[in-house]
Amino acid sequence: MRAETNSEQTLNGEATALLSILLDEALQQGGSTDASTFRAHHYDKIDAIEWLEAQNHIKRVNERYIVTASAIAILETATARHLLANAERIYSRVREHYQATQAQKVDVEVLAREANVPLNEARTALSFMLDMTLWCGGWSTNLADPGAYIVPAEGVLKYPTFVAIIDQVRAWRSPHRATASMGLVNTILAAPEDIAAASEAQHEIPRPDWLPSLQEPLREVMDEVYRGVNLDLRAISAMGIRAVIDMVLVDLVGDVGGFEKKLNQMVAKGLLTEMSRTHTLAAIEAGNAAAHRGHIPDRVDVLTLLKICENLLYERLIMPAQARRLRSNTPARTKP
Repeated sequence: MRAETNSEQTLNGEATALLSILLDEALQQGGSTDASTFRAHHYDKIDAIEWLEAQNHIKRVNERYIVTASAIAILETATARHLLANAERIYSRVREHYQATQAQKVDVEVLAREANVPLNEARTALSFMLDMTLWCGGWSTNLADPGAYIVPAEGVLKYPTFVAIIDQVRAWRSPHRATASMGLVNTILAAPEDIAAASEAQHEIPRPDWLPSLQEPLREVMDEVYRGVNLDLRAISAMGIRAVIDMVLVDLVGDVGGFEKKLNQMVAKGLLTEMSRTHTLAAIEAGNAAAHRGHIPDRVDVLTLLKICENLLYERLIMPAQARRLRSNTPARTKP
């Protein structure tokens, strides 16, 4: 099913054809296509579809397939090349905006005009670019809305082109150490010295200094999550993060139903923005996939999950107390 060239996986003819079809369908439907329908229509090639998903060439989000940015970069079709060229033009303008104004919102329509890319094509390119967020700190929930925007991050200066980001993410996702491609069960069964070597081979993710401020059992569960992340137990980490998010939601709005109902209550009570709701729901979906569908996210996705979870914990449980302390320590304005 795969060929190896310079230790990197390449696509064979069947995989290329499926990716091309999926990309065309996704572009016709706003960036994604129904996963069940696509699998049913191409079930004679189900092994190839599942291989593409396992290799992160396609990704299932809310039961819809998207073609990932890294796959577009190696898909030698006119559609993929055009999409990547648009992404590079937009990325160049985003870098210029960050150099000028740093993390200020940039209107999508402005980006499209400056990059000389038709607005609809710019929205499509951005939706694929946001598969890799090293360059972006935030964005509108719906890029098609009037006034939609993105917020550049400092990473846009570190990587001179969007392809450079793709190359970096590919390097992170490459199984360059023994346990990286072993899967969940084999990692758990690995010898202690192998696990220790794997942990040393990657940068250990530090626990934030505010972690001890969390109450039990939340602090203990988060400690387990960090252990899992640093031992590369990716499915377990995803499930643990989902559990933490659920604990926080129940604490803030009560056990009002499923995750979507809890998130809706968070938004209704002003405890979560629509953008944060979208990010949190994405983390929950990844945890669900790990728990119920045997999905093992790659390290990049696990770190994204962890960041979403940390942001929720800090903003809702830590920052309020710190803000109150800040206010109490700030001298009042004296009237003349």
